[in-house]
Amino acid sequence: GVLLAAALLGLWYSAESVVHADDSEAPADELLASIGEVQITRADLLEANSRGFEQLELARQQQILDHERSVHELTERTLDAVIGERLVEMEAEARELSVDELMTAEVDSKVVEPTDEEVDAFYEQNKNARGLQGQPKEAVVPQIRQYLSQQSRQQVFRDYVDALRAKYEVQNFLEPM
Repeated sequence: GVLLAAALLGLWYSAESVVHADDSEAPADELLASIGEVQITRADLLEANSRGFEQLELARQQQILDHERSVHELTERTLDAVIGERLVEMEAEARELSVDELMTAEVDSKVVEPTDEEVDAFYEQNKNARGLQGQPKEAVVPQIRQYLSQQSRQQVFRDYVDALRAKYEVQNFLEPM
């Protein structure tokens, strides 16, 4: 929806705005060159290559949208992380524990260590992936165990923060993109 609207807006730009996208104050009749008595203006450039200027304008708009999307995604991730940190700090204070003590009790103690079957299945699914390719299973089992353990801890932490979000009635006012 947003990309289509931006594309349509780009096509609707007047000749003047497209020709001098970098210089919105420059008039279409601005003289850019002359050959004897023949004058070449910005409008002449648009006429000579309107499609090229339109494509550049659309590309510029896409870059702006991509940048805005990246900024919004970073803002969302950072906001979620800060909310999570604050919730953990609030809960630790409410329970008269340190953050480390709370994390040990509510997250670390609930992490499920991967089984041999899970390690084997992960190896089989990923043995051709970069980092595992050509490695015998025995050589990478410790890294696989650590990775699967970290994944489990991250999930337990996310679940715990979600429960804290509900308990403390978090309201997020960041508009979706």
